[in-house]
Amino acid sequence: MKFKTTIKFGLLTGVIVFGVVAAVCGFCLDRSLVNPSIIDQLILNRIAALDRANHQATFVFVDQQLARQVKQNKVILLPPIDDKLRIDFRRYEHKGRYGDLFIIIPESYHGPKEKFILKSFPDYRGWCGSMLTNDFVMYTAH
Repeated sequence: MKFKTTIKFGLLTGVIVFGVVAAVCGFCLDRSLVNPSIIDQLILNRIAALDRANHQATFVFVDQQLARQVKQNKVILLPPIDDKLRIDFRRYEHKGRYGDLFIIIPESYHGPKEKFILKSFPDYRGWCGSMLTNDFVMYTAH
């Protein structure tokens, strides 16, 4: 009888430990997919306001969550650029003009990554850059 109780207790403990580990891993995975320190409500609100204020414009992002804020204008979602800068230019190049262009990228893209993205739109000139929030830069061309 004592042996059966020990097995039941061991199984119950195992199930509880597995559940806790799975819950913690799931929470960590969710946090890694959307880094709340980078994407906050302020940037989401500013993108939505820009979308409402502009018509026949194109918004460019490297983050799908930001792209979802645009409801009235065209969106181009570029693949994120890793730190090794391995890039297939054909996946980024967009020739032609699509109205006013708003490129919103993380501030961490400063340098070669941002230059590459701006060169991906060769028909636009007169870039103007500004900090949209502490973590995001917006480049515009008309």
